[in-house]
Amino acid sequence: MQPTRIGNFEVARVADYEGPFFAPGDFFPDFDPAVVEENAALLGPRLIEPGTGKLIFSFHSFVIKTGRHTILVDACIGNDKERPTRPQFHRMKSPFIEDLARLGVKPEDVDYVMCTHLHWDHVGWNTRLADGQWVPTFPKARYVVAKREYDHWQGVHDSGVDTPHARAFGDSVLPVVKTGQALALRRINAGADGMSIHKEITELFNRRGFPTEVRNGRRVGFFHGTGHGLGLEIHEYPRLQKVTLKAGQCLTVEPGLYYPGWGGIRIEDVVIVRDGGVENLTGAPKRPVI
Repeated sequence: MQPTRIGNFEVARVADYEGPFFAPGDFFPDFDPAVVEENAALLGPRLIEPGTGKLIFSFHSFVIKTGRHTILVDACIGNDKERPTRPQFHRMKSPFIEDLARLGVKPEDVDYVMCTHLHWDHVGWNTRLADGQWVPTFPKARYVVAKREYDHWQGVHDSGVDTPHARAFGDSVLPVVKTGQALALRRINAGADGMSIHKEITELFNRRGFPTEVRNGRRVGFFHGTGHGLGLEIHEYPRLQKVTLKAGQCLTVEPGLYYPGWGGIRIEDVVIVRDGGVENLTGAPKRPVI
């Protein structure tokens, strides 16, 4: 789609997949084949695949340039996603990022990702696969999601049901928390200021659409703390965000998010502070279990 101007805004459509998907009767319960036969010339191959009679679908994003911000509306299907019950899109490969580039948009240029809803075919490009891990595709963007929608799919994901929607929640939300922990692990070393690390993680979560704030008199978001000392007691001095780190300290690294209505997500590692870096003592894999 060529960009269209609406006032001062520029809008363009970027397709992740266009082609046959469902038979009409699978998608419309009251489908009447006679209607298609009567209007075959009007529908044509652009809307109905010849031979199979399947509907032609378009899974696409809209890119809106306001002059101040670049907004991506819905992130389509995504590459490399595990969608075994949707074999057509299982571990898909598409040139979506290259097509964005043709519009002059790089992932780091996107300021907001607007998720109209959280179905599997609307959130896929929220993350991308890098070195075996899901990481945010748009590293500087703030993700905008309706709370009621989020709460619903959080419950579906936590129930353990294996559906494309539950899988999409697992590879589109949990990576945000993992990104926060990875940032902490990169920053920890002897002489590092713990509060600076904590603030950097808070700002990261804010950009991803998970603010830390007060709602109805309660703190929500990233308020638990980045980590603490670990020794003879589970919780020992120091609190990571309150000290300058010293070589040899044994700490937990556990940034997490907490919101009323759905609970919290936290991933915890145990580390030793070293000169010039950190030694991670935790070898357990970090992956959601569905």
